[in-house]
Amino acid sequence: MSVALPCYEFYTIIWYISVHIIGGTMSKNTSITLGQHFDGFISKQIKDGRYASASEVVRAGLRLLEDNEHKIAVLRKMLEEGEQSGTVEYNFESFMNELDDELG
Repeated sequence: MSVALPCYEFYTIIWYISVHIIGGTMSKNTSITLGQHFDGFISKQIKDGRYASASEVVRAGLRLLEDNEHKIAVLRKMLEEGEQSGTVEYNFESFMNELDDELG
């Protein structure tokens, strides 16, 4: 059994699902200029069946960029912590002797 909903009710339901179930707001269309190289790359991804639309390709690329930026931020933080921790006395020969003792 199907029920015909007035247009405003339909869009209200879509909005509710988007915000409260999916966890976001409705998608916003954004126009960008990519150039021939990326236009061709996107077309190939769609043609090869890896993605269904240009939007999917761009979202996948943005996810990779976001992940990469997060990794860089973590590495920078670790480098700063390492620099702030100071120096440690280190003797390679002593280290190798300890390692030999442990391994027998």
